[in-house]
Amino acid sequence: MMNKKSYNLSADVIRVIAIVGVVIIHTANAVYGRPDFFGGLSWWFAIILNSASRMAIPLFILVSGYFILAKKESYHQTLIRTVNRIGTPLIFWLLFYTIWNQGNPTLQYLNLSIIYRLLTVNVIFLYFFIILIGLYLVSPLIRKYLIENKKISNSKIAIALLIFGSIFYFLQYFFSLCTPANSIIYWIPYTGLFVSGYTIGTIKNIKHTKLIALSFITSLLVTITGAYYYYSYTFQGNNILGDRGCLSFYTDSFLSINVVIMAVSAFALMMHFDFEKLIGGKLRKLIYSVARTSIGIYILHIFFLDVLDSKLKLFDPLAPAWLYVIIKLTVIFTISYLASILLMKIPLIKRTFGETR
Repeated sequence: MMNKKSYNLSADVIRVIAIVGVVIIHTANAVYGRPDFFGGLSWWFAIILNSASRMAIPLFILVSGYFILAKKESYHQTLIRTVNRIGTPLIFWLLFYTIWNQGNPTLQYLNLSIIYRLLTVNVIFLYFFIILIGLYLVSPLIRKYLIENKKISNSKIAIALLIFGSIFYFLQYFFSLCTPANSIIYWIPYTGLFVSGYTIGTIKNIKHTKLIALSFITSLLVTITGAYYYYSYTFQGNNILGDRGCLSFYTDSFLSINVVIMAVSAFALMMHFDFEKLIGGKLRKLIYSVARTSIGIYILHIFFLDVLDSKLKLFDPLAPAWLYVIIKLTVIFTISYLASILLMKIPLIKRTFGETR
C-alpha cells in the first residue's frame, strides 16, 4: 500500500509513461520497419509513437537516480539491493529467454553462453539491467560527492555528465565501437541521466517551464525527422545514419543528443507538475499498481509478443496498420500487466522480478 506522506505521484506517472513507451517500441516496429508502409498514414502514426517513446529507458534511469541517490544507505546495503533488485532478475530471465529462444541447450552451453553474454552485454532487451547494476554500485560514491562537494553545483555536475555521455556515445557511433560492448563500462555514459534525476527531483521550484517545453518539442521533432531520414535512405539501400554495430541509428539512440534533451525535459516537466489536482480515485490506484509492476511488464512483454504475435499470428488479420498497432499494444501491455500482478504474488517467483518482500 502507498504511504500518502512519502508517496510521489509524479514519479509513478513517469514510470507508467516509461513502461508504456518500452512496449510501444517493441510493438510499433512491425509497421515503421516495413518499406511497403513507408510514408503512409500508418507509418507516420507508428514512427511518431516510436520517436516519442525513445525517452522511455532514459526516463527509467532518471527516476531511478531520483530515488536511489536520495537514499541514505551503506555500501553493503546498496550491494544487497543491487543483487536482489537487479542481479537476480537479470540472471533468471536471461536464462529463461536463452532456453526459450534456443530450445533446450545443455547446462555447459548455458554456463559459457550466459557468462560471455553478460560480459559483452549481449543480453537482448535486458541490457537495461546491466546499466542499472553499474549505476547502483557506484551510487554511494556519487551520493557522497554530491552531498560533500561545495565548489560545483549539482546542476553543473549533471549537465557536464550529460554532455560527456552524449559525446561518448557519438564517438562510439562515429568510430563504430558499439560492439562488442563491455559490461564493466557500459553504464558510464548513462551517469548523467542518473545524476540529473536526483538533481531535478530535489529542486523545489522549476523555472523556465516554457523553454523546457520548447526543448522537449524541438528534440521530439528532431527524433522524428531523423527516423524519416534514416528509413527513407535505408529502404533505398543507402544510409549514413546506419547503426554501425550500435543498438539503433543515431537519432533513435537513448544517448543521442536529441533523445537526452527530450527525456530530461519531459522528466523535469512531469516531476514538477501538480498531478495531485488532476488525478484521483481509481486512476491513481491504477497508476500506482502499474508503476509497481513496471519491471514485470518490462520483462514479460517480449515473451507475450513472441507467443501471440510470432507464434500464434494473433495480430496478422488486423487492418489498417495503425489500428493493428493500437490493438497489439493494448493486448500485450494488459496481459503483461495482469501476469505481473499474478506472478508477483507468488513468494519465490516475485524474487525474479526484484521483489523481496
